[in-house]
Amino acid sequence: MMPGRFLRVAAALSVAAGLLVAAEPSKPAAPAAPKTPPKVGMFTISTQSVFNPIPKTLQVMDFWFPMPYEDEHQKIYQRFISGPYNVETAELADHAGVVAYMQGKPRGGLPMQVRVTFHVERFESLAPDFSKAVSRPANDEEKAIHERWTRPETLVVIDKEMRSMASKIASGKKKPLDRARAFYDHVVANIQNASPYEVRGVGYGNAKFTLTQGKGNEMDMAPAFIGLCRADGIPARSILGVKIPDGLRQGTVADYHSWAEFYLDGVGWVPADPAEGRKSPSRRAWYFGNLDERRAAISIGRDIQLVPPQKDRPLNFWAKAYWEGDGKPMPDPYVEATFQELTEIPGKETSSDQP
Repeated sequence: MMPGRFLRVAAALSVAAGLLVAAEPSKPAAPAAPKTPPKVGMFTISTQSVFNPIPKTLQVMDFWFPMPYEDEHQKIYQRFISGPYNVETAELADHAGVVAYMQGKPRGGLPMQVRVTFHVERFESLAPDFSKAVSRPANDEEKAIHERWTRPETLVVIDKEMRSMASKIASGKKKPLDRARAFYDHVVANIQNASPYEVRGVGYGNAKFTLTQGKGNEMDMAPAFIGLCRADGIPARSILGVKIPDGLRQGTVADYHSWAEFYLDGVGWVPADPAEGRKSPSRRAWYFGNLDERRAAISIGRDIQLVPPQKDRPLNFWAKAYWEGDGKPMPDPYVEATFQELTEIPGKETSSDQP
């Protein structure tokens, strides 16, 4: 029953003992309790990228920095970027994120530092109304989503083995929602936590490797879920960002975090975070369809093509600075990310300022 809507029953008429008698009308039902609003997290997040060494021989240096995007689950305020060169910003294809681009000239080998800072207001994602789900795309927009987000990617291979795996895991499940839940439960229950130091190949988001080896870390579990969804014809995509540690108001973000979204026709994009589901057994079911507010999303998807395009191959993931020297990929910079929890957003009225 919708809040504020009362059940209204017209008085019924009945005939008893030859008399026309009006039945007593039903009493109005109590209004439904108001829906609990989503929790909100507010944070300042800052990343410092240190480029050292920079070879003296380089003539042209191109730098790309990820900037968080906005959607219904997060709002970004006052993006700042400080560095030695002018900055241009652009949006990536598929609304995959925002890029800040710099081009530098010879520096004589001098190291370089660039800091990116922003305020984020992140809303808890609560499960949608799954009763609205339908069995097939309802319009051209949903057809385009299916076409785009069921494609294979470099490390999300869709082949006979993956399709067979998905079919077995979802055996007996008819609805896309139920099949997606079967994939989520399988990943959470069967992928053991492992570090790249323990198992070579961990941490790259290789869906097939993770599922066949049964080992992975926070960067692998969402891609494994996504691979199963796509092999079954369910659109799914990777979200890369940072997870704010529970119980701390400020500190360092130790690593990046990957979660997933899958698409249900008639409903829209639905979040799933198998890594958090495995980490938090009491909330395992909750992390299918829901997300906490202590995080920030930076980019969507894999095989990222930057703007302007990099000379080297597309990026596997994108959440930290990438650079090329004279058209060739250079070693990753040292990156430190820090956060501070806020009680209010400074200058909130001037939302989403671009550098």
